[in-house]
Amino acid sequence: TVAPSNATDKSLTWSSDNPQVASVDANGLVTIHKKGKARVTARANDGSGRYDACDFNVIMTVGNETVDGLRVYAAGSALYLTLPTAETVHIYNVHGAMVKTLFLSAGDH
Repeated sequence: TVAPSNATDKSLTWSSDNPQVASVDANGLVTIHKKGKARVTARANDGSGRYDACDFNVIMTVGNETVDGLRVYAAGSALYLTLPTAETVHIYNVHGAMVKTLFLSAGDH
């Protein structure tokens, strides 16, 4: 929120110092990409020099990491997984809570 409420220019410029970890769009929507640290800053465009920032320390990502050669597919009521190399696999429920951890060898599961 930009104050005072009667400010003539309430627009902001958003930026990230590490967009590989966390990017931010023109509306301030932050998207997390991978583990790491990033600072997202909102700067007032009115020439006042005012700004505020938020530091992100991403310690874990869920569902947005890429593993080359990974294949996941459903058939009937089962979910199948093909891994190119042995991996530790974490299974999460729809609420983001981890429900199981498995160490799987390369191949079909």
